[in-house]
Amino acid sequence: GRFGSGRPRARQRRLARASFGLATAGLLAQGGGLGVSSRPGPSDGQRQRLAASTSLMVVRLLVGPTGPQVAGCSPEMDVFARSLALPKVTVVITHYNRPNFLVQAVASITRQSYPPAMLELLVVDDGSTAEGARQSLRRMELEFGFERRGWRVMYEPNRYLGGARNAGFAASQGKYVLFMDDDNYAKSYEVEALVRAAEGANADALTSGLDFVTGKGEPGGGPRHLEPRMGPTPKVAAAEPGRRADPIKSRTSPSFVFLGASRNVGLFKNCFGDANSFFRSSSFAEFGGYTEDRNVGYEDWELYSKLAMAGYDLQTVPRAMYFYRFTSGSMQKTTSYRASRRRALRAYKTHV
Repeated sequence: GRFGSGRPRARQRRLARASFGLATAGLLAQGGGLGVSSRPGPSDGQRQRLAASTSLMVVRLLVGPTGPQVAGCSPEMDVFARSLALPKVTVVITHYNRPNFLVQAVASITRQSYPPAMLELLVVDDGSTAEGARQSLRRMELEFGFERRGWRVMYEPNRYLGGARNAGFAASQGKYVLFMDDDNYAKSYEVEALVRAAEGANADALTSGLDFVTGKGEPGGGPRHLEPRMGPTPKVAAAEPGRRADPIKSRTSPSFVFLGASRNVGLFKNCFGDANSFFRSSSFAEFGGYTEDRNVGYEDWELYSKLAMAGYDLQTVPRAMYFYRFTSGSMQKTTSYRASRRRALRAYKTHV
């Protein structure tokens, strides 16, 4: 495995730095300091967050950068990641007849900054009917090394989005589950940022801001788009004279931010979040997941309304965690708005 790779001297230096990092993380977590200062010390919450950040740095130091070149997770890496109590995250991608978009979505998961040993991916094929659909999925499994990574494709009968997501959740093993549609594209920090937010806020569910993208290619136009680490909101870049601005680089991120869990506003508009969402698995199981209506949309709006009305902690991260793709055959354009709207109101009717 990659844990023990490299020349002996370089490996010793890496292990020495990692040992110091672990000692620092433990000292911080226990409330210790690194020196004498007249300034007030950090709060308990700040110490815990710094300890978690230091621990994650140690994981990266020992296992190296993550990305499409990862050749599987060694047993040592898996044991080490677990020893730091990093929560396992299951990513559930629902798919129906869009293999080209699905490949991009899966590629975005292989480029996550979160330790690969603590990532599980389940692709739920919701009864795809397109010619060659199953062959495309098998090629994708080989391309991304599903078996080596412990990932899998679930072939399910068509039950629509609510049923497909519930099937993925039932097979998941993570403390948290991230739901994605097959035309979403996760930014490289999405899983890491959402784990930090959920652990820090002790939230039951999280949604986030998003960036819009059009077309059939990967965001940014490159074959291997990598977002930088989440930092300050970038400034809008001016186009060169006589040339149009790049639609990705020229706009301020995020393209759209949701208001959050306002029950009053949620009666009239989905202010809660998009279907790309992050749940604490124990909470998702407790409130029963999605309803499984066929040929009707707004299953996400209905779910968030149910959470808000029942008193669960639903929060939104005001930064773009992924790219939302506009497509011609999206559900919003192929289902009845009136029927979908009635579905979104169910939770309110139940609690009135």
